[in-house]
Amino acid sequence: MVKQYFSHENISSQRRPTGERASLDDTPLGFSTGDELTDEASKILRMLHIKNLRELQTLINESIVKVQNVTANPKTDQRLGKVGR
Repeated sequence: MVKQYFSHENISSQRRPTGERASLDDTPLGFSTGDELTDEASKILRMLHIKNLRELQTLINESIVKVQNVTANPKTDQRLGKVGR
């Protein structure tokens, strides 16, 4: 799985929402290990983590919408009981 994510084709195909290709040079790491290859690998892992978080957030948002569709604006069936006292 890691080899799939680190393949040259996969890295070069990663795009930003604006349609521009993501550049490792433009991506901040936030720390330095002292080794350029380790820093680049860390940036790739960070980008993959952010991608996975975005996908998870999309699934959460879809779930919230589905729950709201079921619970919002409920229909009342008067045969089931009284309303109020």
